[in-house]
Amino acid sequence: MPIELPDITVICPDPAVEHVFSSIHQRWEQLVKTSSPYSKGELFSLPFPYVVPGGVYQQLFYWESYFIILGLNISRLHELARNIVRKLATCTKNIMWST
Repeated sequence: MPIELPDITVICPDPAVEHVFSSIHQRWEQLVKTSSPYSKGELFSLPFPYVVPGGVYQQLFYWESYFIILGLNISRLHELARNIVRKLATCTKNIMWST
């Protein structure tokens, strides 16, 4: 999903750390997903874009959310960070109502 990445400048005494932050910032677009209504293999659809950990992990995992939110806020992608919280609330609501 195309997103607009804001320009950020990371200033750190260690160039390796700057490179890591820059690399993560550039990968957000690849990690943003949307779900179509009632996709096969999904328990329910989500009405907004969300971020997955990447690699073999293309689903939503609550334990990754904290770290994803930290990274999104550093990259000034605050709306996507809010969507993580909305995602967790929607998941909780759907699970509570399905039992």
